[in-house]
Amino acid sequence: AKFGIMLMKAVTITAAVLAIWAPLASSFLSPGRHFALSSRATTFRNGAAHLSGFTMEMEPIAAKASHILVKSEETAKMLLERVNDGEDFAALASDNSDCPSKAQGGDLGWFGKGQMVPEFENVCFTGVKGDVSLVETQFGWHVIKIEGQGFPPKDIDVKELAEVLETTERGEVQLIDVREADELEGGKNLTDKGFINLPLSEFQTWGRKVVDGDLLDKSKRTICLCHHGIRSRQAGNFLASQAGFEDVANVVGGINNYSDKIDPS
Repeated sequence: AKFGIMLMKAVTITAAVLAIWAPLASSFLSPGRHFALSSRATTFRNGAAHLSGFTMEMEPIAAKASHILVKSEETAKMLLERVNDGEDFAALASDNSDCPSKAQGGDLGWFGKGQMVPEFENVCFTGVKGDVSLVETQFGWHVIKIEGQGFPPKDIDVKELAEVLETTERGEVQLIDVREADELEGGKNLTDKGFINLPLSEFQTWGRKVVDGDLLDKSKRTICLCHHGIRSRQAGNFLASQAGFEDVANVVGGINNYSDKIDPS
């Protein structure tokens, strides 16, 4: 057995965007960062044990996790106690883990559904952010911490968008228009309302900056817009599943619907 063996499900995306999406997506799936897990797991929340299978109103489409891999259950339980006593998880991983991810403090990064084997996916996608789990696999014992989860972009209609534009202070919400520059020049745009233009065709340019946190604020609510709401949903899925954004919305019907129902000028 070896680390890094995984299956990746295809991302639903238009052919025009696929060629620019693939290079960045592949960088998230580096060898040695994924591993097989069994379904034997105990999850700890706030110092108490909970059974696996916790369900959420909206299921996450991405998760970020760290882990510590050791050979024995005794060692794993000891490390779990130290985590629950407040010791730094990354430091414990660096000092004790048998996984190469110890160099990153046990950080396995962000991954979407289908990118991990089903057993590990179940642990990370049925828990909640902050959960610490004890899991036995063929490789040994793992102490896993769910560092974050990304949820599908929420659909909002143009009336809700108009309300946000009228009642929200500029800067409190990030507004992203993923149409091409010539679409903005030849049609209606909302740059005066605070939208910034990140053309989806230029994803290779801005995608990495977004992932690294150099371009957008991941902690803010983020609303994506395009002409009809299709490309903006693709961008929203990327923000939620690969970039660590936890509050993303997509404008249904896009600027076309906004022009028809809100502002025909």
